[in-house]
Amino acid sequence: MIYPSEVKQLLSDQLPELSNDLDTCQVPEKQVYHTLQCLVSYTGKMAAACYIRKVTQCMQLADRLYEQGNHQVRLAVENVFVFGLDRVINGGSRNHTRLLHALVPISLYTLYVNQHLKPGV
Repeated sequence: MIYPSEVKQLLSDQLPELSNDLDTCQVPEKQVYHTLQCLVSYTGKMAAACYIRKVTQCMQLADRLYEQGNHQVRLAVENVFVFGLDRVINGGSRNHTRLLHALVPISLYTLYVNQHLKPGV
């Protein structure tokens, strides 16, 4: 089980380039949300630069957090990372968008579809 207090360290270990951005939030109750906002922003930058390996790594990290996280971590992934995926995925050409759709793990893609594509949800 991954707890909110562990998310920042996990991302820092896996994506050391995010460490400075992750250190800007000083409010412990909001740390997991800030951390996931940093992750989705970084994912968007990597997608725009066509760094597919980094995008894949970010997606896998978010999926791991969702699959192994406690309730608060899962909610944060859903409400911050998955919500922000729309800007990440739909920011380029049609082929680029298709590729990015294919990189989203199935558990996150299901959440994404429920949030963005189903009417009335």
